[in-house]
Amino acid sequence: MQTIKESELIERLHILEKSISTLTSAVEKEVRALDIVKDLEKEIKTIKLFLSQSHPDFKTRFPEIFRKI
Repeated sequence: MQTIKESELIERLHILEKSISTLTSAVEKEVRALDIVKDLEKEIKTIKLFLSQSHPDFKTRFPEIFRKI
């Protein structure tokens, strides 16, 4: 038979396991979001490269747009 202290420890352990699981899920969600942002950064760099090579005057004609992208 478990003592009161043992059952309290078991309950605390259970709560900690749930907390760890919740935090792990949150971190995984943030990692997925970060991966999406990294992919978008690559796409933006590709667009900038394309625009600067195919339309050399784009950067001088629309500097505010080029800075934003």
